[in-house]
Amino acid sequence: MRNLSKCMLAISLFGASVANAEPITFHTQTFSDQTTVTMALTSSSALLQQEYDFGVTIKLIETDATGSVTFQDNGLHKALVQCHAVPGKIFVGGKEYLVAPDQATSAQDIWKTNLWRAVCATPPIS
Repeated sequence: MRNLSKCMLAISLFGASVANAEPITFHTQTFSDQTTVTMALTSSSALLQQEYDFGVTIKLIETDATGSVTFQDNGLHKALVQCHAVPGKIFVGGKEYLVAPDQATSAQDIWKTNLWRAVCATPPIS
């Protein structure tokens, strides 16, 4: 019971820290034309579902070669994250993706592993 209480406290603190803080950048990728896309957590909350542990929102920011913002969506992308199983899972855009953080990940899928690590890190990031 004590471990469950500690776990719930950690989950609630993680959710509060993301909700009340600046977005937490979890992935940045620069393309050949020097366009950079940054993905950041804008909110996180513990879920009482068995299949997923957290519901999060993700903000995308695109900048050009000079660093000027060319696109920003302010956290409109929702995702679900499962931390308690291996492999973990990310559900986003109507699709479920398995995440195995200890295995090599393709360049196009690395953001999912980075999201999983940011949300499921122990201790939680702040």
